[in-house]
Amino acid sequence: LWLALRQNVATRHRIEASLATAQRVAKIGSLDWDLRNGDIRWSEILFHILGYQSGEVQPSAETYLDRVYPDDRDRVQAAFASAASGDVVEIDHRIRLPTGEERTFNLKFNGVTDRSGRVRRTVGTIHDITERKLLEDRLQFQAFHDPLTALPNRAFFMRKLESSFARYSRSGSIALLFLDLDRFKVIN
Repeated sequence: LWLALRQNVATRHRIEASLATAQRVAKIGSLDWDLRNGDIRWSEILFHILGYQSGEVQPSAETYLDRVYPDDRDRVQAAFASAASGDVVEIDHRIRLPTGEERTFNLKFNGVTDRSGRVRRTVGTIHDITERKLLEDRLQFQAFHDPLTALPNRAFFMRKLESSFARYSRSGSIALLFLDLDRFKVIN
């Protein structure tokens, strides 16, 4: 029995170490929130990606919100409130680190039920998606701007024209000026 218990403990330590390594590599922190007593536990990587030293602060929703970008704070606070009632929540928001650097995170909450079906805990993951967001923004810009001049292109114009028609077609009028420049391709 003692040998089986020892093997079980060793296996659990190995699994926890593997999980911590995977979270560090993927830049995914986690939190475990006991809804009955309000106790929140953060993974080591969550302390790190929020710019805290482990043990420097007491993990809590307020401590997390201290790092949230002011414009996103109300949405994140609402996400924590929804998670506290057991809802599944997923939002993207920005964090401002002590260095002044701004990062974008994806926050997901999932309720964990007990045997009677009541949500007693919620588990959250926090994923640093800054590089992905920057790439998406760059691709969005490239799709609607000329690569040589960085001026808006035909796709940008058509999108703006469609939104203008949708906005003003029923309530007002739209004027469109078409200007054709001869031999512009030679200049371009």
